[in-house]
Amino acid sequence: SLRGRGKSDSPEVGWRLEDQASDIAAVVNHFGFPKIALFGHSTGGSIAARALPMISADVVAFILGDFSPFYPPYNEGWREHVKQIPKLHITDNALAGIVEAAEYTDVSDYLHTVSSNLFAITGDPDKSALQADDIARLEQMFPLIKINRLDGCSHEFLSDDPVRSVELIERFAAS
Repeated sequence: SLRGRGKSDSPEVGWRLEDQASDIAAVVNHFGFPKIALFGHSTGGSIAARALPMISADVVAFILGDFSPFYPPYNEGWREHVKQIPKLHITDNALAGIVEAAEYTDVSDYLHTVSSNLFAITGDPDKSALQADDIARLEQMFPLIKINRLDGCSHEFLSDDPVRSVELIERFAAS
């Protein structure tokens, strides 16, 4: 998990997009993987995209999980919304740090290094963050992108249908 989420440490500082991306790169680089498939769900996709130039491994597949490639300018409204989500494991320190440090960042340029191995997963249009105009933009910028809609699923497709979600992620990673 990224810093402040799950069982990861929650430092007092280091909540910029680059800081969070460096965590991904540090793990991948530490283990010395020669090749990886990288998947990021929601804003995690944007954080993973920002990590791409920091990763020494060959990224053979990059999978965006229902989010357009930008890092949002989080605010107090977002923070309060996140605090209401049951079973979400994020520290108060992380929420405060993310809101304080967040600024809008388009990370689509980082995806050009994986453009021939770029995938996106989304759910039903009325329940997903990745909307038709986002998909059209991705297809224009990355003509080789493969986009798969998981019918009957929402933005939380991993929870909605974990079996189909994992099968799709594994298929993308293997291709």
